[in-house]
Amino acid sequence: MAAFLVTHQEVWSTALWWTLAAVLAYGLLFWRFALRALRHLQDIATDPVVRRVESYPNALEIAAQSERESLAPPKFKKPGILVTENFVIKNGYFSFHLFLWNDLLWAYAKVTRRSVNLIPIGSTSEALLYFRDGSTSIPARKKVVDAVLLYAAERAPWAIFGFSDELLRMWNKDAAQFRGIVENRKGSST
Repeated sequence: MAAFLVTHQEVWSTALWWTLAAVLAYGLLFWRFALRALRHLQDIATDPVVRRVESYPNALEIAAQSERESLAPPKFKKPGILVTENFVIKNGYFSFHLFLWNDLLWAYAKVTRRSVNLIPIGSTSEALLYFRDGSTSIPARKKVVDAVLLYAAERAPWAIFGFSDELLRMWNKDAAQFRGIVENRKGSST
């Protein structure tokens, strides 16, 4: 029986290939992310976060208010999600989203039923909230989802609540028109 021998040349060759693969991977990551960040550093107004903050005339007040509300007891709390009096705060490991109830456009409950071999094994519920500048989902038990949607209806009575295929088509086809409809409702309700 022949012994398995690895020569010094084979070890060096394998290490060289792994090193080249790692350098290539880091180079691609640098090209993908770091160059974009450097471009945004050269012209900070092109950064998406800066553009989003600039869309609010009172950004510092919103930041201070959201910090105060995040430290106070929230209306609803799930891991990574706080629902406060004026905000929905979604905090992830590499992300942070702050949504104002004032910007709510559409909200509905989504129930997903799961089955294996046609045997129902359970369902999950989540509240889907679509805001002017993004969307979020709040997965929870059905009672909590209903409570979140009821609270959303109190905070933003002008928003559209409920789901239909027609609303989904309108949102996907022309979100600007959808926003316009909700803004008209908001203007007439205040």
